[in-house]
Amino acid sequence: MSKRIETMIARGLSTEDAIKALAIVWKVAKESGVETEAMLAVNARGQLAFKTKNITRARMMIFWLLKTTFDWSYPQVAKVFGANHTTILAAVRKVNKDPELLAAAEKVAANMKLELPRLITETQQLLPHHAVAG
Repeated sequence: MSKRIETMIARGLSTEDAIKALAIVWKVAKESGVETEAMLAVNARGQLAFKTKNITRARMMIFWLLKTTFDWSYPQVAKVFGANHTTILAAVRKVNKDPELLAAAEKVAANMKLELPRLITETQQLLPHHAVAG
Protein backbone atom coordinates (compact mmCIF):
# COMPACT_ATOMS: atom_id res chain seq x y z
CA MET A 1 0.00 0.00 0.00
CA SER A 2 2.93 2.37 0.35
CA LYS A 3 2.95 2.51 -3.47
CA ARG A 4 -0.60 3.93 -3.31
CA ILE A 5 0.55 6.60 -0.86
CA GLU A 6 3.51 7.44 -3.11
CA THR A 7 1.18 7.72 -6.12
CA MET A 8 -1.15 10.09 -4.25
CA ILE A 9 1.81 12.20 -3.14
CA ALA A 10 3.11 12.31 -6.72
CA ARG A 11 -0.32 13.65 -7.74
CA GLY A 12 0.06 16.50 -5.23
CA LEU A 13 -1.42 15.29 -1.95
CA SER A 14 0.50 15.72 1.28
CA THR A 15 1.57 12.54 3.07
CA GLU A 16 -0.96 13.27 5.81
CA ASP A 17 -3.80 13.71 3.31
CA ALA A 18 -2.80 10.58 1.40
CA ILE A 19 -2.94 8.60 4.65
CA LYS A 20 -6.38 10.06 5.47
CA ALA A 21 -7.62 9.19 1.98
CA LEU A 22 -6.33 5.63 2.17
CA ALA A 23 -7.95 5.18 5.59
CA ILE A 24 -11.30 6.18 4.08
CA VAL A 25 -10.76 3.91 1.08
CA TRP A 26 -10.12 0.99 3.44
CA LYS A 27 -13.21 1.83 5.50
CA VAL A 28 -15.45 1.96 2.42
CA ALA A 29 -13.90 -1.26 1.13
CA LYS A 30 -14.76 -2.97 4.40
CA GLU A 31 -18.32 -1.57 4.46
CA SER A 32 -19.09 -2.19 0.78
CA GLY A 33 -17.29 -5.48 0.22
CA VAL A 34 -15.41 -3.98 -2.74
CA GLU A 35 -11.66 -4.62 -2.84
CA THR A 36 -9.41 -1.61 -2.26
CA GLU A 37 -7.34 -2.36 -5.36
CA ALA A 38 -10.45 -2.46 -7.55
CA MET A 39 -11.55 0.98 -6.33
CA LEU A 40 -8.12 2.53 -6.90
CA ALA A 41 -7.32 0.81 -10.21
CA VAL A 42 -6.63 2.88 -13.31
CA ASN A 43 -6.27 1.70 -16.89
CA ALA A 44 -3.36 2.31 -19.28
CA ARG A 45 -4.73 5.78 -20.12
CA GLY A 46 -4.81 6.74 -16.44
CA GLN A 47 -8.61 6.60 -16.22
CA LEU A 48 -10.53 4.84 -13.48
CA ALA A 49 -10.83 1.15 -14.35
CA PHE A 50 -13.41 -1.46 -13.33
CA LYS A 51 -16.60 0.53 -13.72
CA THR A 52 -19.05 -2.02 -12.35
CA LYS A 53 -22.01 -0.69 -10.38
CA ASN A 54 -20.65 -1.81 -6.99
CA ILE A 55 -17.20 -0.34 -7.59
CA THR A 56 -18.60 2.91 -8.99
CA ARG A 57 -20.95 3.34 -6.02
CA ALA A 58 -18.12 2.65 -3.57
CA ARG A 59 -15.91 5.24 -5.32
CA MET A 60 -18.70 7.81 -5.25
CA MET A 61 -19.05 7.23 -1.50
CA ILE A 62 -15.32 7.80 -1.09
CA PHE A 63 -15.51 11.02 -3.12
CA TRP A 64 -18.43 12.22 -0.97
CA LEU A 65 -16.73 11.22 2.30
CA LEU A 66 -13.46 12.98 1.43
CA LYS A 67 -15.37 16.10 0.37
CA THR A 68 -17.64 16.21 3.42
CA THR A 69 -15.39 14.77 6.14
CA PHE A 70 -12.30 16.84 5.40
CA ASP A 71 -13.90 19.69 3.41
CA TRP A 72 -11.47 19.01 0.59
CA SER A 73 -11.81 20.79 -2.74
CA TYR A 74 -12.93 18.77 -5.77
CA PRO A 75 -9.42 18.94 -7.29
CA GLN A 76 -7.92 17.68 -4.02
CA VAL A 77 -10.29 14.68 -3.95
CA ALA A 78 -9.48 14.03 -7.62
CA LYS A 79 -5.79 13.60 -6.74
CA VAL A 80 -6.59 10.48 -4.73
CA PHE A 81 -7.73 8.68 -7.88
CA GLY A 82 -6.02 10.67 -10.62
CA ALA A 83 -9.46 11.71 -11.82
CA ASN A 84 -10.72 14.99 -13.20
CA HIS A 85 -12.31 17.29 -10.62
CA THR A 86 -15.51 17.41 -12.69
CA THR A 87 -15.82 13.63 -12.22
CA ILE A 88 -15.71 14.18 -8.46
CA LEU A 89 -18.22 17.05 -8.65
CA ALA A 90 -20.68 14.94 -10.66
CA ALA A 91 -20.29 11.98 -8.30
CA VAL A 92 -20.82 14.07 -5.14
CA ARG A 93 -23.94 15.60 -6.69
CA LYS A 94 -25.19 12.14 -7.61
CA VAL A 95 -24.70 10.89 -4.03
CA ASN A 96 -26.60 13.91 -2.71
CA LYS A 97 -29.51 13.22 -5.11
CA ASP A 98 -29.73 9.46 -4.54
CA PRO A 99 -31.47 8.80 -1.19
CA GLU A 100 -30.24 5.20 -0.95
CA LEU A 101 -26.62 6.07 -1.77
CA LEU A 102 -26.70 9.14 0.48
CA ALA A 103 -28.03 7.06 3.38
CA ALA A 104 -25.26 4.49 2.86
CA ALA A 105 -22.60 7.23 2.71
CA GLU A 106 -23.99 8.95 5.81
CA LYS A 107 -23.99 5.62 7.68
CA VAL A 108 -20.32 5.07 6.82
CA ALA A 109 -19.58 8.69 7.81
CA ALA A 110 -21.30 8.29 11.17
CA ASN A 111 -19.45 5.06 11.94
CA MET A 112 -16.19 6.46 10.65
CA LYS A 113 -16.13 9.65 12.72
CA LEU A 114 -15.50 7.63 15.85
CA GLU A 115 -13.04 5.34 14.11
CA LEU A 116 -11.13 7.87 12.00
CA PRO A 117 -8.23 8.56 14.39
CA ARG A 118 -7.71 4.82 14.84
CA LEU A 119 -8.00 4.17 11.10
CA ILE A 120 -5.40 6.84 10.36
CA THR A 121 -3.03 5.43 13.00
CA GLU A 122 -3.45 1.90 11.66
CA THR A 123 -2.84 3.13 8.11
CA GLN A 124 0.35 4.88 9.21
CA GLN A 125 1.56 1.74 10.99
CA LEU A 126 1.13 -0.36 7.85
CA LEU A 127 3.41 1.93 5.85
CA PRO A 128 7.18 1.90 5.77
CA HIS A 129 8.64 4.55 8.07
CA HIS A 130 9.95 6.65 5.17
CA ALA A 131 6.47 7.01 3.65
CA VAL A 132 5.02 8.44 6.88
CA ALA A 133 7.95 10.74 7.63
CA GLY A 134 7.96 12.34 4.15
